[in-house]
Amino acid sequence: MDKEKKAAQEKEQTKEPPVVLPVQNNVSSSFDNDNSGDKPLTPEQRRLQGSVLVDFHENTRNESQVNDDGENSDFLQGATFSDGSVKRVKNRQYLLSSGTSISCVLKTKIVTSYPSVTMCQITKDIYSDDGKTVLIRKGAQLQGEQTKVMQQGIARVFVNWTTVKDENINVRIDALGADSLGASGLPAWVDSHFWDRFKGAILLSLIQDAISAGTSQLAKQNNSTINMSNTENSAKEMAKIALENSINIPPTAYINQGEMLTVIVPRNIDFSSIFEVR
Repeated sequence: MDKEKKAAQEKEQTKEPPVVLPVQNNVSSSFDNDNSGDKPLTPEQRRLQGSVLVDFHENTRNESQVNDDGENSDFLQGATFSDGSVKRVKNRQYLLSSGTSISCVLKTKIVTSYPSVTMCQITKDIYSDDGKTVLIRKGAQLQGEQTKVMQQGIARVFVNWTTVKDENINVRIDALGADSLGASGLPAWVDSHFWDRFKGAILLSLIQDAISAGTSQLAKQNNSTINMSNTENSAKEMAKIALENSINIPPTAYINQGEMLTVIVPRNIDFSSIFEVR
């Protein structure tokens, strides 16, 4: 029995002291009730409330490290694309395939002041995907639409070519207009309307300078002071209003008839419904 008591005593001595976890909300509320004034807390109360010091530097450093790693990973991560699919192309002898280039000559002049319909004449036969069947004959007409308003700094006109008319056959293509080398848009001569945009403000500024110069000259001759600040302020305000009304005049692009253009077909078009197999 003495051995068992001694072992039990040694076991009790080797036990670790219990860990007291601070419960800040409950303790603080109880102390708030007891200490309604601004009395300082006793050491026992501070120990029960737990540690007040928080290492914000460590948290900030960890967050900044995560942000830096995220930015680097986004910078180094390439684009991902969904898997493509394979489909067998049928009736290649009657198929106008996507990406086909159609050369044509512009028949109507293009002026971008207003939306317009434009025409272009195809200059060579357009063959099927297998190169055996003429789908669109030379001389067929392309009809397109110009609807985009020009913007400052842009020297190309966007034309959407909608329909091909080959005698009694109309083909809806909704194709993109390009120049002779395939660049998007049609090259044009652009009138930026510089004088129309700034002439009012420039003239009013010159009038204001003339008034100031005349006032100074009269003041020197008469050895007196002439006050024309109201006139000068009115001229400034008029110049400001004139500039606001004219600065947003859009440029106008011009493309003369006879320009060589390229039309790029953006989708596959099946002509099998208009051909007879003999």
